[in-house]
Amino acid sequence: MAKSWRAKTTRIDRRTNAGTARYLDEHYRPSPGVRTRGALALGMGGVAGTAVLAVLLMSSALGALPALGQLGSTSGPAWHRQAVNSNFTGTINFTSSSVVHNVTYLTATTLRTLTGNISGQLLADEWGAVQANGSMWVKGIATFVGSILGGTPGVLQMTCHATGTYGGTLNGNVLAFHGQKGLRGIYGSGNVTASFTGPSSFSGSYALHLWVP
Repeated sequence: MAKSWRAKTTRIDRRTNAGTARYLDEHYRPSPGVRTRGALALGMGGVAGTAVLAVLLMSSALGALPALGQLGSTSGPAWHRQAVNSNFTGTINFTSSSVVHNVTYLTATTLRTLTGNISGQLLADEWGAVQANGSMWVKGIATFVGSILGGTPGVLQMTCHATGTYGGTLNGNVLAFHGQKGLRGIYGSGNVTASFTGPSSFSGSYALHLWVP
C-alpha cells in the first residue's frame, strides 16, 4: 500500500507542475519571434519545474521582477503587491484511509467558505499522513471561486502544505496562481492556519501577499 500511496502523490505533484507550466507558457511567453525553448517550453516537470517557479515567486516577492501578469505587456494598469487576509470555516469529506507501519494515510475533499479580503468558496483535494503520536502533515490542491478586495469574481488555483496535530491546529504555506476571469493574472503566496472544530469540520485564516492590478 505504501508504494501505491507514493505513486498517487507523485502523479498529483507532476500534474500540478505540468498545469502551472502550461499556464505560464500560454500567458507569459516572449513576443513572437523569440525562442521559447527554455524552462517554460520544456514543460517544467519535476524538481526543475518547481525550482523555476520558486525562483519566479521569490524574485517577485523581493521586488526583482514585476507581477507575472505584467510580463509581455506594455499597457494596462500598474500591478502591485497587496496584503490580503481572510477567515474561513470548512468541512471535510474523508475519501480513503490506510495504515502502513503505524502511519495513517488519509485522502479527503474539503470545502471552505471564505470571508474578508478574499470572499468566496474554495474546494480542495487533500492528502496527508498521521503519525502514531498524532503529528501530521497535509498537502492540497484547490480551486477558489470568488472575489478579492471586492473586485470582479473569478477563479484562482492554490496549493498548500501544512503540518501540525490531528484534531488540533495546523500551520502551513500557500501558493496562489493561475488567476482567471476577474482574477486573471493574480498570483502570490502566504500562510494558512487551521484548527479542527469537530471530527469533520475546521476553521482558520489566510494571510497572503498577492500581485493585483
